[in-house]
Amino acid sequence: MKNIYFLIIVVLFLSCKSAKIANNGDDCIENAQFKKKFFYHLNYIEDNMFISQDSLFRVSVTFISYYSPVSTNRIMNYGRTYPSGVFEKDRVNILKWYEENKCNNIQVKSSHIIPAAYRN
Repeated sequence: MKNIYFLIIVVLFLSCKSAKIANNGDDCIENAQFKKKFFYHLNYIEDNMFISQDSLFRVSVTFISYYSPVSTNRIMNYGRTYPSGVFEKDRVNILKWYEENKCNNIQVKSSHIIPAAYRN
């Protein structure tokens, strides 16, 4: 009798687990507008890292930092620049954050908090 209960529990557990795996691909609601804007700003940072960290660059850092982890405390240097080595480490975490959250239908906010490094 104990063997039957054990077998029923195992079958139920495996069926629930397989149902959960089957649903994971269908539940993804990725906001295409957010994705386009997010990667536009990420690419702008990459493309202008060594050229010009101007006001548009700061807007991109502000946008990205509002949603994903950015080492804004490391931007607090004399020139208020984003060091390339810091960005390369942040980039890994930024892309990881996006992959983990892309299916949450992330909405673009109308305003963003300016990191302390860029406040006047």
